[in-house]
Amino acid sequence: MAFPFGPTFHTNDLEDLLDWDPHHITQIGNSALFQKVEELTRFAHPDQDHEFDASWHSFYFPALHEGRRVTFPVHLNFYKTGNVYSLVIDTGKLLFFEVANGQEKTEKGLFTLIEEISRFLPHLRQHGRNVLNVPYEIRRGKTTSALLFEKPLSDEERAQIERRYEDYSKKDQIANGISLEEYLETAALIYKVLFGKEAESLSPREMYRRWSYDHGGHMLTIKNPRSRKQFANWYQSKEWAGSHPFSLWGKRMAVLYPPREGQPYFTFSLRTVPDPQHYKKVLFSFMEHQVPFRVQDLSERLDFLTGQATVDVNRGEAPLFFYLPGREDKQQYFSRIRWEPLPIPNWK
Repeated sequence: MAFPFGPTFHTNDLEDLLDWDPHHITQIGNSALFQKVEELTRFAHPDQDHEFDASWHSFYFPALHEGRRVTFPVHLNFYKTGNVYSLVIDTGKLLFFEVANGQEKTEKGLFTLIEEISRFLPHLRQHGRNVLNVPYEIRRGKTTSALLFEKPLSDEERAQIERRYEDYSKKDQIANGISLEEYLETAALIYKVLFGKEAESLSPREMYRRWSYDHGGHMLTIKNPRSRKQFANWYQSKEWAGSHPFSLWGKRMAVLYPPREGQPYFTFSLRTVPDPQHYKKVLFSFMEHQVPFRVQDLSERLDFLTGQATVDVNRGEAPLFFYLPGREDKQQYFSRIRWEPLPIPNWK
């Protein structure tokens, strides 16, 4: 249906008016603005109501965006103990402001912003979702992991991996402790698969320095890299806790835990990879080098890498598929996404 009225704001106006950093949100003490925001809550019951806060996730803000009239989702929270409203507009960026009672002067644009949300509500009540035009690049949905890869693993490759891993696991190989040098050499097998020629000229230590997520675990300061005892003492000290020394690439994308008491083998996880062949090659490389290892969630990983797993679109838990508004994405992907229904207020 036709948009009910001409929006007052352009996306750029919102970005100039509101905070975009959630760690540095300006709280405005203005009772008139507080009352304006509170009036919105008289239209609808909270979507969630807890002891200390209440929230509404089904308001919308009309705006001009890239030459189109659109509606951006609005999230309103009321913190009961502090008597503060927090408002978030999702334009692809999350834009914030907070308001409490007080006598501070504030920009007129914030009053107009709330008036625009309020002005749109009667149309939303009358026409429901028919009046909404939320850009698909910020909408939530579900699709299959096949969309994340140019070429997922085939069913034959999956069966090959499962068969070889099962046969290898029956050998029950264990490690009676390892040294720093042995850990880095094992990590280097992963780096050589992930980074190919870029890793060829580097030593295992250099690879680790370049690509690991280590934040002060001091693993590389072990005096004797060939000493299993020194590595064990460092590991048992737990001085590395919170520094992610075993995250070889990104925080969680490639993780290699060393053998330890009760688990005398390496534990390996490779989560988001641009090429599913990387996963297969790392496993086979470990087998060829007789590395005692186990993988975490093999069946779940293979579901993902064969394109059979469900993943979130645009928002949610990584790995995500990001839908872009161009013609190519619309032709290739739109029909393969299950879009979540847009929320509607629980009207009073």
